[in-house]
Amino acid sequence: MEQDFELLQFPDERLRKVSKSVERFDAGLTTLSKSMLRVMYESKGIGLAAPQINHPIRMIVIDISEDRNSPLIFVNPKLSSFKGNVESNEGCLSVPEIRTTVKRH
Repeated sequence: MEQDFELLQFPDERLRKVSKSVERFDAGLTTLSKSMLRVMYESKGIGLAAPQINHPIRMIVIDISEDRNSPLIFVNPKLSSFKGNVESNEGCLSVPEIRTTVKRH
């Protein structure tokens, strides 16, 4: 059963907690991912991290498809090297009043 979660807003200190790696892949994690997707879609976002709903674990959900029907769930993601430059206009559901151009190298 999905749970209701509050979307934390900056400057809420809970957003600063260090996230822990996920070690148990069970029904609870599946339920959490479904709840995260619901919060993300209802908030009209394209991504949401578990800490944004007060779950300090290393998990994010995204859906960048035009039809909003291709969600991706990442558990314990790791950054890797990236070649090239990308520039995009970005925002954050936890800081809704700010959008800015971000350059990634």
